[in-house]
Amino acid sequence: MMRTRLTSFVLTMALLLAASAASAEVTKFGMFSVDVPKGWNVVSQGLGIALLSPDNKCTITIAVSPSEGKNARTIARELAEISNGKGLKATEDGGWCYTAPGANNAQTFMRIYANKSHFIAYSIAGEHEEAQGIWDSLDSDDRGLGQMLKKIHSTPTQEEKEAAVSLLAASSLCDG
Repeated sequence: MMRTRLTSFVLTMALLLAASAASAEVTKFGMFSVDVPKGWNVVSQGLGIALLSPDNKCTITIAVSPSEGKNARTIARELAEISNGKGLKATEDGGWCYTAPGANNAQTFMRIYANKSHFIAYSIAGEHEEAQGIWDSLDSDDRGLGQMLKKIHSTPTQEEKEAAVSLLAASSLCDG
């Protein structure tokens, strides 16, 4: 059941990444809210949302789903397996992160958090000056979910990006 839900999650996120839509002013999405910068395109579907920068160079996805009692490590490991992720590691703030290949050979950085009732997964592919503000604005009326959302406080550091690029380069060498 959980594996089916995770597969559905990955497929939904892939559809969200591939989709484009008109600009939206909506900030509340299911159990969470986020400030959407002017000009960003928003696609909301099922488990989450995708935000696409006006220059189409940055995509951010955010999803919330029942964790069914699984911890963040287990969920992150299963998501990484489904999405061909590499470099799964714990973060200092209690989450798990990895990189995965994205659309058009873009590197996607994933971060996952979980409590006993829900997990939050977010990704960023590309860069944009407004990405930090999006992360900083994440919020929820649900107490447990709100605490997890507060952990999502920054975009990947330069060190994390360089490590991800190295991992993807090494994995492509192994594929040849």
